[in-house]
Amino acid sequence: MSTTLALVALLVSFAITAYTVRHKRVESAEEGTDWGRVVLFFGLMLLGMLAREGFNALVNQKTFNWTSLGIAAIISPIVFGGIYGSLGSLKVDVPTTILAFQNGFFWNAIFESIQIQ
Repeated sequence: MSTTLALVALLVSFAITAYTVRHKRVESAEEGTDWGRVVLFFGLMLLGMLAREGFNALVNQKTFNWTSLGIAAIISPIVFGGIYGSLGSLKVDVPTTILAFQNGFFWNAIFESIQIQ
């Protein structure tokens, strides 16, 4: 069940991200969107999130936590906004791909410091 929810959250987050990127480009009157770059950076960010959950499972010697991956998928449009905002106009090379992966891997560092009142 949690695997299905994680996949649904991932699909919804990709749809939200694609809509946001397209809408932002139309508002700013820029010529077209490089969807290849969007998909590449989004995929690398998701791969980083997946790697983080795998890393946590190995370090804690527990099974893979699909719920945490679902939470990461829900948060992914927020994380991707920062990535695409800073990398969207740059060429695809090793530093930009590593940075996209790194932002996905450390997505939870931002949210760990937030305390819910």
